[in-house]
Amino acid sequence: QKLRTSTSTILDGVPSAQQSLVSRTEKLIKSSWKKFEAPTVIRYESGQALAPHFDANRGATVEDANRGGQTLVTLLVYLNEVKRGGTTTF
Repeated sequence: QKLRTSTSTILDGVPSAQQSLVSRTEKLIKSSWKKFEAPTVIRYESGQALAPHFDANRGATVEDANRGGQTLVTLLVYLNEVKRGGTTTF
């Protein structure tokens, strides 16, 4: 089974709208963008999903060390409302 059936793109932080998102996120979580994973926009179409998973990353020792450790915060921003489905459970 695939973990994710959606489509996604990683933001490079160049356009001003992306810079604004990063700046607002820094203020919200009180941390520097240098400790972020690259912001990613994910699109789920009808019937697509993300399978249950753990965010711990045992295989990225160098990447995690450069960011200050494992993921401690996940920021989700929903750009639309759906009538059915679309739930996130932790």
